[in-house]
Amino acid sequence: MITIRDSDFRIVSSSRNLRGIIDYSRRHIVERVDIWPHASGTAQLGITWANGASVITDFQSFTVCKQWCASRRRFPAAVIHSKA
Repeated sequence: MITIRDSDFRIVSSSRNLRGIIDYSRRHIVERVDIWPHASGTAQLGITWANGASVITDFQSFTVCKQWCASRRRFPAAVIHSKA
């Protein structure tokens, strides 16, 4: 489940898959994209929009997460944090 919350932590959008992030990003400017890889090969993705909304979600593959973010034209380059 994908849950996007505003700056007051109220739910502004939810979806069963990544489509919710794509749809929300069509209506709001993506300000920042962060990826936190894990030693297990998984990753967490964090996105912040200019209106203060944000989301954090898990990916089963760090590589797929990087590729998914890179394929989004409206996203700035992801900041990849050091592996845990």
